Amino acid sequence: MDTPQQLIEQLHAEGYVKAYEWESAFGEVDPDHAHVFETKMIVLTGEMGVTFDGQTHALKSGDELVLPANTTHSAKSGNAGCHYVVGEKAV
Repeated sequence: MDTPQQLIEQLHAEGYVKAYEWESAFGEVDPDHAHVFETKMIVLTGEMGVTFDGQTHALKSGDELVLPANTTHSAKSGNAGCHYVVGEKAV
């Protein structure tokens, strides 16, 4: 797997103006919210469940998820927390 810096550079090349590394602790919950920008997540280690449109998407190391702008979603980190890279793209 690429390093976090390589993934951030990849996100920039894909048009994500803001890209950064993030970590969430074991069981951390991010309640329902939405962003005005498209969001792409790439999981480095750990696990996270992201729920939107009535379905929970279980993400693990190497998985990617793109959320369209204004998509209401929530997230919960798995037992080992989650370390991931995030990209934000204006629409």
